[in-house]
Amino acid sequence: MYFPKPLLVIALFTLCCTLGVSAQNAIISFKPVTSDEREIVQDLAENNTVSLYVDILGRSHLEAFLYGVWGMGPGPLRSVLLRTRDGGKTWREVMTPVGSSQVWEMQFLNAKTGFALVLFTMEGPGEVQLFRTLDGGATWTRRAAIPKSDHSDVPVRMYFTSAQQGEVYLSCNPGADAEYLMRQNTTNGGKTWKKGPCQLADTFTLPQHSNHPTKDLTMWELKKTEHGAHITILRYRATEQQKPPVARLHRVWKVVGKHLYPAE
Repeated sequence: MYFPKPLLVIALFTLCCTLGVSAQNAIISFKPVTSDEREIVQDLAENNTVSLYVDILGRSHLEAFLYGVWGMGPGPLRSVLLRTRDGGKTWREVMTPVGSSQVWEMQFLNAKTGFALVLFTMEGPGEVQLFRTLDGGATWTRRAAIPKSDHSDVPVRMYFTSAQQGEVYLSCNPGADAEYLMRQNTTNGGKTWKKGPCQLADTFTLPQHSNHPTKDLTMWELKKTEHGAHITILRYRATEQQKPPVARLHRVWKVVGKHLYPAE
């Protein structure tokens, strides 16, 4: 199975804001479905459908990223990372999907350099991979797999202070009564990692990201509900009380050949 984080995994419904304005359906460009992925969907997914589970990271009033996973009943199909540069009207998949995995966390250092963690989550946690962008998120390349002490280790926090210096905290010591963490460090932009000792979690102070709100004080949110057919995207200034929807995306998609089409 895949591991939805409570604040990340969402099923969303069509929302009208307090002003009575409905969000328009966004235009989305996904990477083609491979033949292997199509066979998995045919074998494991009901009616050949997959569901989009994402979180959002805003970069400016016009730019944001949706990151997460295509989920099926038995687990994840592949990771997903979408980017908009027109305020949510259109979205394009910018990272080559990783099978049976999800984009777990993202961080940008500046306008050009950013990092993303991708975690294998089929029938339990697996490989943790680091990806990097040097062009503001238009393209992403794999840097390395991050070492683990046990197959059940799960990343808890990623934090880079520069293009070269970074750290990833992972859970460790599975089955222990208390929570344990270990810290992995890199000094070459994630190409290699030095693994630290497994210690009690309360001995660490986890660093906090400063990605939200954006520098122009734009806030991006997703409207969360238990069930629903759409993902509704909200965008507003940090000083504003109203949260108008700017776009909506279909949550459930049908795999037909190499392409994904809305199932509703």
